[in-house]
Amino acid sequence: MFFSIIIAVTIRLCVTQKLFNIFNFISFILLSLILYYAYFWLSNYLSFSKTYLIAEQMHESPIFYLTVILCSGFILVTDLLIETIAVNLMGSPLHYMRRAVNQYNELPDDFERNFDKLMLKKSEKFVREDLKKEESVAKKREVRMKKLQEKIDNNRAQERAKKN
Repeated sequence: MFFSIIIAVTIRLCVTQKLFNIFNFISFILLSLILYYAYFWLSNYLSFSKTYLIAEQMHESPIFYLTVILCSGFILVTDLLIETIAVNLMGSPLHYMRRAVNQYNELPDDFERNFDKLMLKKSEKFVREDLKKEESVAKKREVRMKKLQEKIDNNRAQERAKKN
């Protein structure tokens, strides 16, 4: 499972890089995959490790490779699905702008109109949410004020009763 996660994260890092150069490639491959793999084989021969002498057995089994491929693929597909849903269905105007720039390498002609619509829709949503919050705060404030007024009235009534 650890090997699957490391492979999935490394692939995800490689895919999401805007500027991909040899230094990124070396650091991803060398520092994540090769370093982990070297630790795995080194710990295989050290007696303090819980993986003592199982690396050969694991690498002889086709189930190991199938598990690594299936788990890594599942992790990547799930991550891609979550990102797609977040950007396309619940995306902000900023996501729209990024998608437009990435797709056309420049802003399309109708960009301002669509962007303004998205901003208006988002701002209306935030205004509605703020109004709901303000209403709930006002209701809570009214309840507190009523309780405080009742307490003050009770104290006054008790003071009058003591005077009489």
